[in-house]
Amino acid sequence: SNLSRFDYCLSLTENPMPVGLRTTVCNGALLPAADADVIANTGEFPISRRAPDDALVTLSTFTIVEPAKPAQGKAAARRLIAYDPDKNAWLKAEGYVPQVDIDPVTSYLHDVHEEYGCTEDATTCFYQHRLPERAYKHRVFQDAAGRKWYLMVGNMGGCEWPEIAHRATSTIAGHPLYAKPPYVTHGVKRQVIIDNVRFAGSKHAVQEAKARFLTNAALSRTSLNDADRQEGTQYDFAGLWWNHDTKQVSVRQSTIDRLPSQIHADISVAELESTLSRLV
Repeated sequence: SNLSRFDYCLSLTENPMPVGLRTTVCNGALLPAADADVIANTGEFPISRRAPDDALVTLSTFTIVEPAKPAQGKAAARRLIAYDPDKNAWLKAEGYVPQVDIDPVTSYLHDVHEEYGCTEDATTCFYQHRLPERAYKHRVFQDAAGRKWYLMVGNMGGCEWPEIAHRATSTIAGHPLYAKPPYVTHGVKRQVIIDNVRFAGSKHAVQEAKARFLTNAALSRTSLNDADRQEGTQYDFAGLWWNHDTKQVSVRQSTIDRLPSQIHADISVAELESTLSRLV
């Protein structure tokens, strides 16, 4: 049933909505030409290629720059955001309801009582899901120079893609609901949030789970963000700092900075937990 659900979600991204229902024939936003050059030369997993001049533009696109994180050895990186608001609205009208099995962070805070932890990141996960060629023509955008590009992979912003990415990452993480028995990890607590994974348990079990995760990633040709890998008794995950030595979990300042401005000083613990769960 999980496989059929995955196939169903992938079919949503492969097939276009009826043209007669499209409210915007051409809604592609302009990208700076330099951005398009970066996108076209991403190297390890190409995400776009030139499209015919008469291709229909269907995606709204823009790019963001993720700041450098010197402490983690990460340079500044540019990321493409592409989405089709008309198709998102149509899919929801057709009855699509996402089934992303992400537990609220408050449900696994007790995992800090485990001995050890490890985090993994399937970097730019959305871009690692190559679409069949028949789907390219439904994902076209243009840059500031007027060049048109096919998007050959999953697009951030498509309402069905978080579920696709989450299920794919869960499989690589050895979740028994998704992975076949030889690829399942055992004996650890496992949390998956779209393309981020955390294992917690004994040091031996966590290191075995990490080894299985790396093997599964290699077998599926999934690129990982090695710079974001953390292992030990202290690390950050889901916007929180986990300290297995003191058995404490604390909210990172960067997470606090993202909280809505209307959060007041005398907020109850229950309200704060609810807010953090929705946020992270």
